[in-house]
Amino acid sequence: MNPASLLEGKPKIAFADFWPNFDLRRNILSFILQTRLNAVLEDDPSHADVLIYSVFGDSHRSFRGTKVFYTGESLMPLWNECDYALTFMHDGSGAPERHFRLPHWMFCNYILNSGRIEQFPNDSKSLVLRHRKFCNFVYSNGKASERILFLKTLSRYRHVDCAGKCMNNMGISASDKLEFCSGYKFTIAFENYPSRGYVTEKLTDALAAGSLPIYWGAPDVIQDFNPRRFVHARDFRNFDELSDYIRYLDQNEEAYLSYFREPIFTKGQMNIGNYKAEIEAFFRHLISTGSIRATTPGPPFISEGFILHNYPMMPRYDDGKPWLNEVKDPGLPSDASGEKPFRIAACISSYKRVEDFLRQILCMMHQSYPHLHVFAALKGVPPSVAEELVFPYVQPFIDAKKLTLRLFPNKDQLSNFLDTVKDIDISGYDLFAKIDDDDFYCPDYMRHISDFHATLPEGYSSWYRAGGHALKRSDGIPILCRTNPLCTGAAQVMSARIIQELLILEKNPGLLTTMLEKCRRQTGFGSIGFAEDQLFKSLMIDYGCGNIAPFLERRGIRQHLIIQHSNSSVMRGGMLSQEFRQCNRIPNDEINHELIVDLIHDKWTSSARLFQGRAKRLDNSQEEADIVSSSPLEISLKWDHWGTETFTQETPGRYRLQQ
Repeated sequence: MNPASLLEGKPKIAFADFWPNFDLRRNILSFILQTRLNAVLEDDPSHADVLIYSVFGDSHRSFRGTKVFYTGESLMPLWNECDYALTFMHDGSGAPERHFRLPHWMFCNYILNSGRIEQFPNDSKSLVLRHRKFCNFVYSNGKASERILFLKTLSRYRHVDCAGKCMNNMGISASDKLEFCSGYKFTIAFENYPSRGYVTEKLTDALAAGSLPIYWGAPDVIQDFNPRRFVHARDFRNFDELSDYIRYLDQNEEAYLSYFREPIFTKGQMNIGNYKAEIEAFFRHLISTGSIRATTPGPPFISEGFILHNYPMMPRYDDGKPWLNEVKDPGLPSDASGEKPFRIAACISSYKRVEDFLRQILCMMHQSYPHLHVFAALKGVPPSVAEELVFPYVQPFIDAKKLTLRLFPNKDQLSNFLDTVKDIDISGYDLFAKIDDDDFYCPDYMRHISDFHATLPEGYSSWYRAGGHALKRSDGIPILCRTNPLCTGAAQVMSARIIQELLILEKNPGLLTTMLEKCRRQTGFGSIGFAEDQLFKSLMIDYGCGNIAPFLERRGIRQHLIIQHSNSSVMRGGMLSQEFRQCNRIPNDEINHELIVDLIHDKWTSSARLFQGRAKRLDNSQEEADIVSSSPLEISLKWDHWGTETFTQETPGRYRLQQ
């Protein structure tokens, strides 16, 4: 087909040599080509009229039609290999008629989906409510020295949350970067490489999340974006001066909020609509013109010594400022010396595993940290069992006001955990350590937690996320083995704010449903029934969380926590009926509480399970009844094999047949 006539039909376009997860059918180029130029996307480049290729391969070299080079890196094209190029360069590097500047941030999914950059409300009220945390740093590449040096400089003022592979201090990776960054006042938005025109999604991701970007990289970034909408590092003499300014904004709300009153683009700058129109015009031109590389040669290949993916890099810009100079004491905040008197609540909830429950209470009573109180809730056992097996061993701790012990019916995992502290004045506690009943915590566990939280901002949570020991059994013999990573659920320490939020969520199913949807996006889990740790994790990320593992490693502490793999959880180990599982996906009314009571009949004495309107004797599964009515003082049952009988309370959890 004649190139000039391609626009009259359906030009065939193919992509090649892009990054591994590139979606050739959902990106800004394919969208414009299909919707505005009526193009057809070809999976096989040999059937295409035009090939758009990148730098992650060389299959493009066998293509003989019109070739368009694209890069999201700081690279320049090899003009003898392509007809046209899409790069970051402002001037086309000597071939303006063959070049279009298309910055990589135009490929962001949020721009394709919404047609705009900002994805979160940026009015003052929304910002103040949303920005509960100070600053974040989300990067995988650990070779960009400038941003690591600034991270260390700023961290001397306040803790910075690092949730990427580089400098990670949280033990998690931000799976949804925009959602993660949206809760922070500031985002460190430093480029990998400083060059004119090289402005990437590092800046727009922060803008999209509604966080104030601290930008370093392209010196001419103000040609692209409103300079009053972000903090430009190059406006300052060094990182110390920049850090002082961030401190000023952090402490002066009006000055901080003034950035968000500015538009992202100013008059004369290329906005998203302009880019879309220019992309369309550029491709109309190249499709109608066809291949030109043989007739209009570009500038020669000049490497200047910098090569990446076998392509020349854009010239590195140096403004002469000491961005790479070491500063005095550039390390991250030193660990606190001395003990900060955090009031810690150890929360133990156990379902039916009386022996594990009792052992864990005794272990917590022997913690070396003095500012500790244990809140414990025992589930799924008759009160008579607790009276015989538990209270005789722990009554001295209750009398000494070191332990609060409660007996509750079983419900879902969220309620089971919260029952340890529900309806109790917990205003005097700073941290709430979730203690699994079957794992092993070292005697200094709470002291380690207190020392670590002294290095974190107020209100932060923590967990242990690293390799550790697990206890398994082989033929009954206990064996210690390594596990990696150690699960976070067994070592979650939540701030008081998290507990307050959980108590509110439990009482408001609508709010809980909304939070579970967010939890699913962050963790992949959206059911509270048997994955409450994921809900806790999601909230901890929202309000700020630190990973204690590096802190312990620096001190040579190895025995912080040992997971017991061989002791199957009753809740998760298949011992609960499917009926109970289905009814406890989210908190609901009391009919779905599972209550175990002692019934004393003239002819028998048995424990019975009361759940969802039915009662069942545990010593005789054939004897079941409808629950006619129930209260703490009286239970009426209509048995399947005979009539109705009423049992009255003799002691809590113990009911005798009414004659």
